[in-house]
Amino acid sequence: TTSTTTTTTTSVIPPTAPTISGLQNMDGFEDTKLTFTVTVADGNLTTPENQMVLTYSPLLSGAILPTVPTTVDTVEHTATWTFTWTPTDNEFGQHSLTFTAKDTGASTAADSVTGTMNIDVFPQMCEKGTQGTDVEITDLDLDENEYMIGDDIALDIDVKNKDSKDMDITVESFLWDVKQEDELDSFDSDNVNVNDGDTETFEADFSIPFDNDLDEDGDFVILVKAYEDGDEDVNCDVRRIDVDITRENNDVIVR
Repeated sequence: TTSTTTTTTTSVIPPTAPTISGLQNMDGFEDTKLTFTVTVADGNLTTPENQMVLTYSPLLSGAILPTVPTTVDTVEHTATWTFTWTPTDNEFGQHSLTFTAKDTGASTAADSVTGTMNIDVFPQMCEKGTQGTDVEITDLDLDENEYMIGDDIALDIDVKNKDSKDMDITVESFLWDVKQEDELDSFDSDNVNVNDGDTETFEADFSIPFDNDLDEDGDFVILVKAYEDGDEDVNCDVRRIDVDITRENNDVIVR
């Protein structure tokens, strides 16, 4: 007589951390609603997709991130949240956000994942925020890669009339110190009649001031808005370009 013993083993698939997509650096403007979506995916789920958890820090005043997903996809094992925020006029500057995704609220650190993004908030440019699609800033081109204190800056601004009729377009822009939340110089164009489908190049000039408080380690940008003259609430587009400003250690200015 032969005795046989059979042993059965059960394979347990350990939980895996989800992935986050949709996080990217972006610009925001005061009193203008900012909206973007964040998607969390996990192909090795042991719980329903609607039990996934997404949080962020630090919290922003007035920002909304639903506690449950806005949408779920049980086929792709994804959950999507819609994040909204309207910065106020005292929330200039850069806001660095960290998002944390988990399969469930009880997930451990090993089963979670984090992602970061920055939101740069600037003063309001368009009266009612970016409007319409018929006026589009298609290109911003600086004449140099690096500037010194006291230099002049030349910026070419290409604006396209995408409407089916001619349009009067105006461009306004200013050189902005992000850290100090201060305008260093500005430029306003005359209004120019642009034929339908054509692109017009506006030439903007700025002067970097001789300012002892100007920090070369600061962040400097040029903010540009182009709009339909007399109908800014219908067509208004905004763009920005970073500006590299340095100061020589041995630079002496006699005034």
